[in-house]
Amino acid sequence: MKKKYLLLCLVFIPLTLFILNGMISFKPPPGLNLSVSDNISPGVGVFVLDNDKNAVTSLGTGEWFFLQQRGLPEGTTYGFRVIDANGYMTFPVYETFTAKSVDWLEQNKYYRDLGPGKYTVEVLTIKGDSGTVVARTNISIFDTELERAKLEQAIRSNCSRLMSEPVVDANGWSRDGKIAECVANIAAESGNPDACNSVYPLFNLTMFGYEDCIRAYALATGDVSACDRTGMPKSRGFCKAKATKDWTECRKVSCDISCAMENLETQQDLCIQWYAIENRDAALCNEIKSEAYGMKGICLNLTAQR
Repeated sequence: MKKKYLLLCLVFIPLTLFILNGMISFKPPPGLNLSVSDNISPGVGVFVLDNDKNAVTSLGTGEWFFLQQRGLPEGTTYGFRVIDANGYMTFPVYETFTAKSVDWLEQNKYYRDLGPGKYTVEVLTIKGDSGTVVARTNISIFDTELERAKLEQAIRSNCSRLMSEPVVDANGWSRDGKIAECVANIAAESGNPDACNSVYPLFNLTMFGYEDCIRAYALATGDVSACDRTGMPKSRGFCKAKATKDWTECRKVSCDISCAMENLETQQDLCIQWYAIENRDAALCNEIKSEAYGMKGICLNLTAQR
């Protein structure tokens, strides 16, 4: 028993320390004392990446971010710094890196937790105690809670009236669908798909209503990556097919845990069926391979209806 306990400790303690190390900020050093000049290079860029490694121009407070340079010759010594709207150096150059032959993302140690406001991010080449700014970009930091409250208020003001609509109107449009589209339009205006998260707490819509909202957002903005927020592969594929107007997106989805209940081919074909029916494309029904649910016959019947 003691041996088993000791073994668990040997595994658990290092794992806990590893997790905490990723959560606790490194204490920044004083920063390098550099003599700085400007020599902006058209071939060099500096980028702010979010936690998913996507380049962004705005972030919420408290969000982690990464800085990346692209275009510096291999072997060049460089560093980053962040300047606020008043010209104050919020983050100096804490450490230097060496440019590689491919785009490389350095470990994030110090650049995080900016307060609300506008900032300039710079990449500098470093030689001794001299730094040269070769590229800069701008980033806006917004108050996450304040923006969420504003978004919720806009959704309430614009979409609550739809709660008085019939469940299905005379033209066959569902109330839930109208609400989802209304929320999606506000999400698109703000560029924030998180607005779709409000369809359940504010309007008691189901997961289907949430996915309708995400699809409408993706269609309105062309942001296909938002489709990955939907559930099963068939839903992700349908969303991407609608946003790109390309049914082959249905064939590109891969399995997740839901494939234990509904295999990948069936999900891909359901995606094609939905897309074919929505676009009244009978020829597309012939791309359905699975015999599950009689979906090919249903597809041909419904696409023939006018």
